Amino acid sequence: MNSTAIASMSRQIDPRLGTFIFLLFSFLYLFGTLFLLPATPIFFENDHFIQMYDSVRMLNGEVLYKDFFQFTFPGTEIWYLLLFKIFGQRIWLLNATIILLGLSITWVILAISRRLMTGVYVYMAPAIFLFFGFRWYGMDGGHRLFSCLFAMLAIFFLIDRITLARLVAAGAFASLATFFTQNRGLAIFAAIAIFLALEFCLFRTGDRKRASPLSLVTFAASFAIYLALFIAYFIYTAGASTFVGSTLLFAKNYNADPLNNSNFYFLFWQSLISGTFNRASLPVDLFYYLLVPAIYVLPLLYFVVKRPANGELWRKVMLLCISGIFLFLATTGLSSVRLYHVSLPGIILFALWVYNSRWRSFGFASTCVVVALSFGLCIWGQFRSYPPIAELPTGSVVFPSDVAGERYRWLNENTVPGDLVFEPYRSVVNFPLSVQNPTSFSFLRNSNYTPPEHVAKVIEQLNSKPPKFILWDGSWSLEPSQREPGDNLAPLYDHLRRHYHLRQPFTQIFQFKPEVWERNAG
Repeated sequence: MNSTAIASMSRQIDPRLGTFIFLLFSFLYLFGTLFLLPATPIFFENDHFIQMYDSVRMLNGEVLYKDFFQFTFPGTEIWYLLLFKIFGQRIWLLNATIILLGLSITWVILAISRRLMTGVYVYMAPAIFLFFGFRWYGMDGGHRLFSCLFAMLAIFFLIDRITLARLVAAGAFASLATFFTQNRGLAIFAAIAIFLALEFCLFRTGDRKRASPLSLVTFAASFAIYLALFIAYFIYTAGASTFVGSTLLFAKNYNADPLNNSNFYFLFWQSLISGTFNRASLPVDLFYYLLVPAIYVLPLLYFVVKRPANGELWRKVMLLCISGIFLFLATTGLSSVRLYHVSLPGIILFALWVYNSRWRSFGFASTCVVVALSFGLCIWGQFRSYPPIAELPTGSVVFPSDVAGERYRWLNENTVPGDLVFEPYRSVVNFPLSVQNPTSFSFLRNSNYTPPEHVAKVIEQLNSKPPKFILWDGSWSLEPSQREPGDNLAPLYDHLRRHYHLRQPFTQIFQFKPEVWERNAG
C-alpha cells in the first residue's frame, strides 16, 4: 500500500464514522479476548482481585485503611463497591471493567492522535496500544489502568489549547489519576505544572497567548480541591495518621521489595543476554523497552539543540514528552506490564515519528498486519481447548489452563463461601471463591516490604480467627539462618508449622510455589 493510496483512503473516511468503526472492532477484539462466547468470562489472575475483595470488606462494614491495610488510594475500591451495590458480587464485572478501560484508553489515544496527525494514520497509536500489548499486559482491572486513563484525559484537555475550563478539567482528571494510583497522579500533576511553566516561558502558540501564571494556579487549585474532596472521607474514617502512613509513608517499605525496585527495568536486558527471557512476548517486550524512555528523551534533546519552526506542534510534543518522562520516573518495579502502562504518551509520539518519516506507508501497513494477527489470536482463542467451565460462588469462569485454575478448583471443592482462608503471598482467591481473609493484610513479602510489626499483627489475627486453610509459598519455608536480611517472615513460618500441616502442593507459578496447609485437628 503506497502513500497515494493511503492518502486517498484518508480523504474518503469521515472522522466520526472512522472512530465508530475502529471502536466497534476494538470492542469485538476485547470481548473475544476476555469472554468465551457467548458470555463466559475468561479468568485472569491479577492484583485486581485484592482490590475487589477490599470492596467486599467495605460492603461488610469494614473501614478501609483502619480495619485492613491498603497502600494505594481508594479509587478502585470505590469503583467496585458501586458495581457490587448495583450488580452484586459477580466476577464478570472484572472482565467488563477491563473492556471499558481498554476502550476508553483507546479512544483517548485516538482523540489525542487527531490533534497531531491526519487521515488513517491517526489510528496507528491506538492500534499499537490495543493490538500490540493489551493481550499480554492490559488484562488488569485494578488501579493501574484507571490512573493511566485519567492521566491521558488530563493531557487531552490541554493538548490543543489552554482555557480556564480546560485547566479545571485537567486538574480534575489529574486528581482522579491520583485517587486511583497516587504516584502516577502526582507525576502527571507535576508534569503538567512544569509544562505550563515552560508554556509561559518558552512556547509560542501561533496567534494565541502563552500560558500565564494564573494558568498554573488554576490547574493546581483544581487538582487540590478535587483531590481533597475525593480523599476527605477516608482521612476522616481512618484517621489522618493511618491514611498518610498507609498510602504515602509506606512507600519506603514498598520500594524495599526487589520486585518493586526501579532496578527491575534492567533485569529485562539481563534476561535477554542470559537467554532466560519470555520468548512468547519477546517482540512486544522489545518494542516497549526500546521505545521508553528513548521516545521521550530524543524530542527534548532536539528541542534544546534546534528550536523547531512549528512551535504549535512542538508544544504538543513537549506536553507528551514531559508527561511520559514523569510517568516513567514515578513508576517503580518497571516490569513489562508497568512499562506498557506508562508508555501511552510514547506510543503517540512513536506514531507521530512514523507519520513524519519517509517510511510512514510501511509503518501503517505493519500496524495493519499487527491488527490482523491479533484478531487471528483472538479468533484462535475462541476455538482452542480450555479446561471445563468452573462454577465459582461469584459466577461461571473458564480458566486459561489447568495450572491457572488448579488451586481455585481445589479450594472450591474444599471450602464453602464464608470460610476463613489466608493467602499471604497475594490474597487473590478470596473474592472469586467468596472466602474470608481473617487478617488485615492481603500481601506479604519476604523483604522489608513486610516489617516485623505487620508479621506480629498477622499472627495475632490468625490466633484470634484461625483460618481453615493457609495458602503458603513454599519458597518461604526456611529456617532463620537461611533467610536473607530483611526477611521478617520466620515467626509466621513457625506459627504455620505449629498449627498447620501440609495438605496439598500445587504447580509452581512464576516465582511462587503455592501450597495449601490445613489447620491441625483440635
